[in-house]
Amino acid sequence: MHAPPRPGTMSAVDGTVTLLLTDVEGSAGRWERAAEAMAADMAAHGEILADVVARGGGERPVEQGEGDSVVAVFPRASQAVAAALEAQRRLAAAVPTLRVRMAIHTGEMASRDGRYDG
Repeated sequence: MHAPPRPGTMSAVDGTVTLLLTDVEGSAGRWERAAEAMAADMAAHGEILADVVARGGGERPVEQGEGDSVVAVFPRASQAVAAALEAQRRLAAAVPTLRVRMAIHTGEMASRDGRYDG
């Protein structure tokens, strides 16, 4: 097992990491009812989450079929929690009609080809 990277640096890590998992509530229905508005909301969502994850010392692993959700990995739980709080604040201000659920999971993971399993 490797030691976690220093805060703010992230690379493939085997061992204990923390995942930030997001899911947009009712996204399928929103895409059906108002695709153009949803596309704009999801673009803002993606930009905000990408910025928050990067600034918070995390990274987005290789796409794992998330659809409208996001998976990000952090070396420390405190970083993931801080990123989730910042993302919720920024999303509420930028796209108040978009409801995004977030979960934090800490556990033993193995990095394989840019994906995390565990």
